[in-house]
Formats: sequence, C-alpha cells, structure tokens
Amino acid sequence: MLGAQWSWSSYAARRGLLALLGLGMLGGAALVAASEASAGATPRHAAPRPSPAPQPAASAPSPESSAGTAAPSLEPITIRPAAHPLDGVPAAQIDALLRKNPERLGSASVGRPNRGRLMNGVRLEPGGGIDVVDPGHAYGTELSVRSIQTAVAEVVRDFPDSPTLFVGDLSRNTGGYLRPHRSHQTGLDADVGYYYREPVRWYTKANAKNLDRTRTLALLKALITQGNVEYVFMDRAVQALLREHAAAEGAPPELLDTLFEGRTRRRALVRHAPRHLTHFHVRFADPVAEETGRRVLPALQRRGRL
Repeated sequence: MLGAQWSWSSYAARRGLLALLGLGMLGGAALVAASEASAGATPRHAAPRPSPAPQPAASAPSPESSAGTAAPSLEPITIRPAAHPLDGVPAAQIDALLRKNPERLGSASVGRPNRGRLMNGVRLEPGGGIDVVDPGHAYGTELSVRSIQTAVAEVVRDFPDSPTLFVGDLSRNTGGYLRPHRSHQTGLDADVGYYYREPVRWYTKANAKNLDRTRTLALLKALITQGNVEYVFMDRAVQALLREHAAAEGAPPELLDTLFEGRTRRRALVRHAPRHLTHFHVRFADPVAEETGRRVLPALQRRGRL
C-alpha cells in the first residue's frame, strides 16, 4: 500500500535524524527541549520522555579506509531555538495586551496540563473527516488543533472512503479542570477515536474483530511524523494489534520497538494506560503557546486570573 509505505519511510527518516543528533525518538518535542537546553533555558515539560535509543558501537576501520581512502565525515551543526513572537516585548506591554487585546497574544498554554488554563484557544470544528463529540470541550492551542486536522486529512487523502473519526475531549475554551480528566487543562491533550470496520458509536471498545488497523495505524503515523507529539496513551491490547499490522506492512522491528511499549520498553512513545480501549490520548507539544503561557503567567497571577 503506497500510503503506508510512504509514512513508514517518513517516520524512519525522522527517527534516523534524531538518533544522529543523540536525541532518541521523540519528534519535534525532544528537538525543542534540546535546543532550549543548549541555550540555557528550562525544558518545557516535566513529563517523562523516552530514553534515547542505544547507538551502535563504532566499527573498526575497513582495509580500504586504512589504505588511504578518506572516510565520510559529518559537518557539525548548531541547534538554536526559534524566535518567539514576544521576544523583545517588555512585561509592561504584555500586561497591557492582556487587558486590552489579549487575542493578539495568540494561543497560550499556561501552567501544567494537570493544573493550568488555556488562553485564546482554537475550537476543533467538525468536518474534514472529523466528528466532534462535544464542541464545548473541543478547544486546544492552534498547533494542537491543526495537528489533528492535518493527520485526519492525510488518512482521508490516502483512503478516500474513510468514515468520519470521533474526536472526544480536548479542553474547555479557557482550560482548567475538565471532569473526569486529570489533564486536558491547557489545550495540549486530545482524546482521539479509533477507526473501525463498521459504523459504531463514540466510546466503542476496539478489538481484533472491529478495529480498522490500516486506517488507525495511518492516523497514528500521520500524527507522529508531524514532530510535535510528546506521547500517546493507548491500551496495550490495541498496541499489539497495530504493531502486528505494522510488521506485516514491512516496518522494521527496531523501529517498532521505539514506537510501541513492551515488557522491557516502558518509555516508548506509545504507552499503556487503562481505559483506553475506546480511544487514545495524545499529548502534544506546542513550543510557542507554552512559551507564551510562561511569559503571561506573572501578569495573570497579579490580576488574580489564575
């Protein structure tokens, strides 16, 4: 299947680049954290990250290289964090924007996913292959919402007859506690449904008989290859079905070991969590919205709005 092969190649290429940089397999979130660390900034998330993939030991020089043939070398690279829209803006001006034109600050993920709020959230709208379960709880940062839309659009493009996909809770429009979740407070979390072989209702348990493995795997790959997924919570029974299907598609075992959790791999990108047979939970990284949240936090606290 062309779409599936292309996605695995893209995912493998991304993982190869990050391994070359010594970052293991975590997409754009790890790249951002490493950039900040090199600049002396505090990493964005306290959430645990997968351990770097073990690197192969250097091999002994071949007879050809010892005979005088120059071995290829890699040019050194410098990783720098991207400029933020509020760089150079004094605190007094940020305070004024909060009072008069807060929408000009863009999406802001303030605090922690389990104790925070969302400013200028963007609502995930139905359409484009998406069925929003609760529009009042479908707010996220601009990047989080766009990432979901982009991933579903890729599935629909590769499989034009795909059914609509249920998407459950993201956050409330201003974030904060959203029952019954412990997180979902800052616009970075989303409950995403699985694709099924037959029409179903939201919150249907996936199993070997009803799960559409091809489309669900395509959705997972389309999310991950955008580079801003921190981690995914998914029941290990569904993980096993998707891993088996990915192996049949030709995905190499060492690649699947970085993606799916196992008995000796508790720090994979996709991790087990109970009560996730009906959907999977995605935690996104949004460097701009998170940095905006850090910069507006003092002003919000002074105004008693947090």
